[in-house]
Amino acid sequence: MLKTFVQSTHRIPLFSHSYRSFYAAVLNRFVSTTRGLPAVKSVMLKGSYARREHVPGISDIDLAIVIHDATTYSELCELAQAIVRFKRGLVLTHCPIVGEIEVFSHADTMSPMFKSYSERFSWRVVSGDPVPFSNSPPDTPEQIWSNFGKFVFFHTVSPNFVPLHSQRHRAAGLARTLGICEVPSDNLAAYSVLIQRFDDLLARFVSSESSYPLRFETDHIGPFTGCGNNFRKEYILVENFEPPANAVEAERKPGLCFPPTYVGPNAMRFVTGPFEDRQNQMWAKINLETVRYQWRGSFVNNVSANEGFLARSTFVDLVRLLCTLKMNPLVPTDEFSVPDLPPKDAVLQREDFQSIYETFESIQYPST
Repeated sequence: MLKTFVQSTHRIPLFSHSYRSFYAAVLNRFVSTTRGLPAVKSVMLKGSYARREHVPGISDIDLAIVIHDATTYSELCELAQAIVRFKRGLVLTHCPIVGEIEVFSHADTMSPMFKSYSERFSWRVVSGDPVPFSNSPPDTPEQIWSNFGKFVFFHTVSPNFVPLHSQRHRAAGLARTLGICEVPSDNLAAYSVLIQRFDDLLARFVSSESSYPLRFETDHIGPFTGCGNNFRKEYILVENFEPPANAVEAERKPGLCFPPTYVGPNAMRFVTGPFEDRQNQMWAKINLETVRYQWRGSFVNNVSANEGFLARSTFVDLVRLLCTLKMNPLVPTDEFSVPDLPPKDAVLQREDFQSIYETFESIQYPST
């Protein structure tokens, strides 16, 4: 109700100014909450708010924190607890506009790998020391790969999973990135336009003579997510780039993370190739960068009312990211253990998380 009101009034001058002031106040509060913590070196904005293109009522405030290299597990827990308290405050409980929070070590940001990772997003330092991120656009092939991953992860034609206004907003933004001048207001028709555009763009990565299935299920969801046997994704081939009308009523199937993604022939060739080919370097590189720069964020993003940052969902997210690293051919060694998923009613302790934290810290990444 509140979101709908904000979305319908955010262009009215008085309301627009109020909403933008509210976003700024939340950001300032976050900076003041984290500034005095021993782990924190810098705070950055990420995404549309960093570009000053956010839309009140639709856009989140996405953030990134750079921590000192000597940060201990206890100090990271202190940071996580502070963020949990911040998100549970009276205002954000009713207006949850703070979205994804990433956590990098300073050493991470100094790696050549970080430049490639940072090119896929927009950044702005709002507190602390400068960070060597890049706002240069990635090269064309990586841009196509990255955008297809975002499409797989974020887009659906079912309002059961993503509200219609958010779908339209994402579709319009993706269309601009892909060079599409105009998308239909109807979500099903807009989705069809994106399917066809991706089929054209992905043609360079596949052979037109390759066969492809009508339906494909994989343990990779996309380049921005983890994987593993418990995290599966389904792709369905469509004719004439038109998803069936009943796609808007899609329900999540047991064992699948998201509703199916409807794709054209070249996209189906694409996902049945790089998704299965463990030696595909670009796919492996994108996954490796994503895990390296997002695993600490799991401690502050997956929280529950009762468990805080020790939520089972946090542990599950970390396990699937370890699965991703275990299968990645670019990781110099896979001699680390992946813990079992805890039972649904399990109560996890700090020691459980410390063990998996130390496993991540011990992993050696390639130099480039």
